[in-house]
Amino acid sequence: MSNIKGKELISGKTKPMNFTNTEMKIDQIVGYLNENKIDLSPVFQRGHVWKKPLRSSLLKNILSKKPIPAIFLYKQEHGSKFSYNILDGKQRIESLILFIASSNPELKINRWESYFSDPKYRKDERFKVQLDGSSYSIDNLPDEIMRNFREYQIPTVEIIMDENTSIDEIITLFVDINQQGVDVTRFQIVKAMCKDSEILNQSFDMVALEWKAGKDPIIKLKNTAASRVIKNLSVIDNTIDKQAKVDKIWEKLTEILIFSKTGKHVKPSQILKGFINKKDFIDKTLTKSEIIKIGHVFKFIDLLYKSKQVKESPLARDQTHFYTLVTSIIAENLLTSYTQEELIKKCTAFSKALSSKSTHKTSIQKDIKDYLDLSKRSTADADNRSKRQALFVSLIKSI
Repeated sequence: MSNIKGKELISGKTKPMNFTNTEMKIDQIVGYLNENKIDLSPVFQRGHVWKKPLRSSLLKNILSKKPIPAIFLYKQEHGSKFSYNILDGKQRIESLILFIASSNPELKINRWESYFSDPKYRKDERFKVQLDGSSYSIDNLPDEIMRNFREYQIPTVEIIMDENTSIDEIITLFVDINQQGVDVTRFQIVKAMCKDSEILNQSFDMVALEWKAGKDPIIKLKNTAASRVIKNLSVIDNTIDKQAKVDKIWEKLTEILIFSKTGKHVKPSQILKGFINKKDFIDKTLTKSEIIKIGHVFKFIDLLYKSKQVKESPLARDQTHFYTLVTSIIAENLLTSYTQEELIKKCTAFSKALSSKSTHKTSIQKDIKDYLDLSKRSTADADNRSKRQALFVSLIKSI
C-alpha cells in the first residue's frame, strides 16, 4: 500500500496541501461501511445517477484487476476514530454496495438497503457481471476471483483541511485525479465540509428540507418567499437538475445572509474561501430578529414580482441587478423609509429604467448609465457592488 504525504505535484506545480495518496482494499471499505465510518451524505449530492450497465462496467474492471479512478475523501476526527466523507466516488462506492449487498456471509454490507431509499435502485442488488464469457454475481464468484476482489486496492486521496489549504488547490487536485468526474463547484465543497456552520444551516432552512430515508439523503425545495424569489433568477430557472437548483438557491441566499450579518459586500469566492478555511463566516449566526427582517425583505420582493413586467425584467432575472435590489433594501432599510406601495412603484420604475429602450428624465440619465456600466464588468467586485448600491438608492429616491 503506497502512502504519499506532503507536497504533491499538481498540474505541473508543487503546491502545499495536507493530503494523502493511498489505497483502500475492498475488504477495508466494506469494514468501514459496516462501522459507519464512511458517510455518503455530504457528497456533491448527485443522487443515484449511475445505471446498471455503468455499475457492471466498473465491477468488470475491478474483477479483471484493471485500474479505476480514485475516490476522494474528506477525513475528519469523530470521537475515538476518524470518519470519511465522500467528496467524489459516491457512484463507485454505491456500485460496490449493490454488488456485494448482504447475501454472502463471507463478504457482506449490513443494512445496505439504507443507502437506497427508492426501491427502484434496490432491484439491482447483486447485479451480475459478464467476465470471460461467464456471468458472475457475488454469490457465485470462484474463490480465486473472490480473493482478488477482496484484496483489490482502490486509489484513494484523503484530504485534511488546515489554514494553509486553499479551495482552488482542492478543485485543481480533484480535476487532476478524475478527468471524467463531474464538475465541482466551490459551494459543493463548502456544503460538504462545513455542514456544522450555523449560518449555512439557517440559509438552508429558509429554502429547503432535508431528511434521511435510512442513510440516503432526501432534499426538497420549500415553497417560501425566499425560494420563489431566488429561483426566478435565469441561472437557476434554467437549471434542470433539482438538486443543483437547490444548491444554487442555497448559495445565493447564503451570500445575502452574509451581507445582512456583516453589512459588507464580499466576493462570492471570498465567502466560500472563508468557510472552507474555517475563517470569517463559519461561526456567523443570524439572530431571530435578523431572520425576521430577511423574511420581510423576501416577502416584499415576492409581492413585487406579482407584476409580470418586473418578474421578467433584469431586476428579477439577472443576478447582478437582483443582488443590488436585495442588499439595497437591507442596507438602507427601504421597507421603513417608504410604504410598501411606494416602494413597489419605485422598484417597478427602476426595472423599466434598466431597459435601453426606456426614456428617462435628464436628471437621472447619468446615474442610470453609470449603474448599467457598473453592471457589465467585475460585477462581483466589492467596490463595484457598493457603487451600484449607492446609485440604486439614489435612483430609487429620484424616480
